[in-house]
Amino acid sequence: MVERSLIDRRETNMGLCGYSGNTRGYSFYNPDTGTEWSREHPIESGQCDDATDIRPMRFSTWRRQFMERRA
Repeated sequence: MVERSLIDRRETNMGLCGYSGNTRGYSFYNPDTGTEWSREHPIESGQCDDATDIRPMRFSTWRRQFMERRA
């Protein structure tokens, strides 16, 4: 139940930041927190210097894949 709450909170926060399904960004793996999505390139922006598996991806695609992995 806690995990579901975290997913809901993360989606709400992203919605409040203006992320729509078509928002382009990057999916990446952060060794400290796991898989994340950001509008900015994680290394170029300084958000996560040790990010790996960086892939351009729309937010809607990332969200769908994230939810499928959690189901």
